Formats: sequence, structure tokens, C-alpha cells
Amino acid sequence: MEPREVTSDEAAEIILNKSEEGLFYLYDEPEYVGIVCKDGTVTTQDFESRFECLKWLRERA
Repeated sequence: MEPREVTSDEAAEIILNKSEEGLFYLYDEPEYVGIVCKDGTVTTQDFESRFECLKWLRERA
């Protein structure tokens, strides 16, 4: 499963409603936010770089 970039509106929908399972990220200046939605649970983490965010997400695939 590859991480997919989302908008802030899409991220809010995923986080609040657990509307879609998968790996997501967005750039919310000045940081990247990684989002894992899996098995009805949502986990988020903030990162200073896109590289670190994508690495974290891929480790959770």
C-alpha cells in the first residue's frame, strides 16, 4: 500500500470519520502530517520532512 497525498479537507474526513483505510499524508506548513487509518483506528504523526513522513508511513504498511 503506497501513501497518498491528500488535502486538508480529505485528511479531516479520514481522521474524523475513518472514511477510508490506508496511508495518507499532507503538507500543513511548516510540517508534513502522516496519517494511518487501519482497522478502524487512526494514527497521526508530524514530521519536518516529506522523506521522514513517507518512511514512517511505509513502515506501517
